[in-house]
Amino acid sequence: MKKEMEQPSTLEEAIAILKKFYKDIEEIKAMSEKDFIGSSHFFSGMFIRNSWLLWWYEGHGYKEWPADRPKIVEWFNSIDIVHADDMSSIILTCLHRDLNGVPFDLDAQVERYKKHWREAGYADGIPKMGKEE
Repeated sequence: MKKEMEQPSTLEEAIAILKKFYKDIEEIKAMSEKDFIGSSHFFSGMFIRNSWLLWWYEGHGYKEWPADRPKIVEWFNSIDIVHADDMSSIILTCLHRDLNGVPFDLDAQVERYKKHWREAGYADGIPKMGKEE
């Protein structure tokens, strides 16, 4: 992946951007979804979490971060996804599915993360980010 990339506003834009930056598309397509996500979390996943400011939260206090919520974070928040790891995993899962012609099944992905957070003690399935933690 290249060092700088444009900022997406939606999941579809994120996928389109990543498709331009990955050089090994055929290799990704050949991997199982689980293997791709597992191998991508700490490299590509970290890169997009940091580059796209997926860790952004209200009242963050970081001078380098924008005061306004990044559009991609706003989009994920609108579907009750607030944790950066969840966002990047959904993006990478959908990238893999897009490359392989598999439906995103976004509702099931969102429910999987909400279930995880309910089991972690957040009754509504949404972890509290920032000062509430």
